[in-house]
Amino acid sequence: LQAGHLSTARLADELAAIGAYLDMEKLRFEERLQLSWQIEPGLDDVKLPPMALQTLVENAVKHGVERSSGACQVKISARRIAGAVALSVANRGRIRDSSESTGLGLANTGKRLDLLFGSAASCELIEKEGWVMASIVLPQTSS
Repeated sequence: LQAGHLSTARLADELAAIGAYLDMEKLRFEERLQLSWQIEPGLDDVKLPPMALQTLVENAVKHGVERSSGACQVKISARRIAGAVALSVANRGRIRDSSESTGLGLANTGKRLDLLFGSAASCELIEKEGWVMASIVLPQTSS
């Protein structure tokens, strides 16, 4: 709850909050929610807007797992790439045009990244080979 009062949060704290959220969702979806974590060591102190990664995870659950009749894989990763830090959340599925989705969460995340890091950061959503991938790229100086 305190994260909403800060301009940035540590990646380690965001991942802990996401873990607690996913523990609850695992109770709800049981075997339908298949999780995979790939977090590169040494990224604990990377700074990002509070709840930014959480938003991507919630979207994966809402638009992927909830809509899936069977098991749905969700992959969460954080790694260094070419002078930046890449965070991603991917789920099995497709991007659908939906009147239920406003796209506001992703748009707000992009705006918050722009306010903190300018053009050095980005947020995008793509579909590739049966996966929906939401990613955030942060400048390396944010760690």
